Amino acid sequence: IMATMTNIAVQAARNKLMEACLNIPGGLKGCTDQEILSIEDHFHVQLPNSYRDFLSVMGCCAGMFLAGSDFLFPKMFHFRAAAEEFLQIYRPEFLLPPTAFVFLSHQGYNYCWFVCNKHADDPPVFLVNDTEKEVRKVSESFSAWLLSAVNDDIAAYRELNRG
Repeated sequence: IMATMTNIAVQAARNKLMEACLNIPGGLKGCTDQEILSIEDHFHVQLPNSYRDFLSVMGCCAGMFLAGSDFLFPKMFHFRAAAEEFLQIYRPEFLLPPTAFVFLSHQGYNYCWFVCNKHADDPPVFLVNDTEKEVRKVSESFSAWLLSAVNDDIAAYRELNRG
């Protein structure tokens, strides 16, 4: 079986987190197939392969990666409703597409999502928050978003531990 590009990105993210020791405490723990299916059933979507790969590697526990943000199973069950409530207040003109899946919440004021579509294995990532006027595309793909988030976290961690 040929490894897909998305698998390579998720493996690279995993390896970088482990090399930087950001996999501790708790280690990296993936979701089971059953847990991933429960998300799809709940939201009536087919999650993109890139995100499914991510969930299977670190969807339940991701060490110190993205500390301060919520993105782990089962918290994502609440993100869409929270994002919609947030949008009603801050961006009433914007409606989340029906197949949008909100995969990350940061402090209740930043939400990231992608649109689920059978033909997109690695869809673009969008962000809305309370400080920017527009909803914007922050990455061309989930894989690129993930690697960028990993690199940013490692850089921030190194900066903190300099002194």
